[in-house]
Amino acid sequence: MSYVGKNIKKIRSVKNLNQSQFADLFDLKRASIGAYEEGRAEPKIATLMEIAKHFGISTDDLLNKELSVNDLFHFDIFKKDYVKSSSNQLRPKKMPLSFSPVYYISSEKRGSYFETKDLDQFLKLSLPLPALKSDYLAFEPHAGLPWINEQGRVLDLLIVRELEDKKEWPIAMHKKVILWQDGQFQIGRIEAKDRKPGLRDFRNSEFQELEAKKQRLFLVLYELANVLSNN
Repeated sequence: MSYVGKNIKKIRSVKNLNQSQFADLFDLKRASIGAYEEGRAEPKIATLMEIAKHFGISTDDLLNKELSVNDLFHFDIFKKDYVKSSSNQLRPKKMPLSFSPVYYISSEKRGSYFETKDLDQFLKLSLPLPALKSDYLAFEPHAGLPWINEQGRVLDLLIVRELEDKKEWPIAMHKKVILWQDGQFQIGRIEAKDRKPGLRDFRNSEFQELEAKKQRLFLVLYELANVLSNN
């Protein structure tokens, strides 16, 4: 069984390319890309080799392995045109000088982070992001409850850093954050109400005051969409 159709669709999602844009990269017709993705046809060997070379993926993996988001993070598709594409969800404002480690924390392993905070137990990705003094963390949403940003867009991953020192919390004012309390995450923006800082939840617009003793606060740095879908 060939996985090339599924992999082409996954790569397009990660690269934010529609079928026509992907087809133009390889001098193909949009209908051909649709046929590949639907399993009605497969690319010629020469086309497979071009796609694999362009995205830094082995031809064998492109054909015979259903690529996961973790696989794609390690391929060259995040290195090529990283800053050029205005639609890239991970695009930093400045070209990063090096690749930085990002600890991928799945919804299943989230409890381990808050219990032990031993980062060595988590998958470490390498992404082209500016260096930080603290660690980059990539959190999945709760199972069955995706992240929703301020514009109502569904997100698969949030890359964040934790504001461990409560003295840092004021820098989050008017910025996007995720707030951990009572075993749950909330995503929203920090604002003030009656001179007291709190989280304005993106889902329901409710306001919740910050309580440093009960909560953990993470500053949202980058948003990722359409990278975890199996479709």
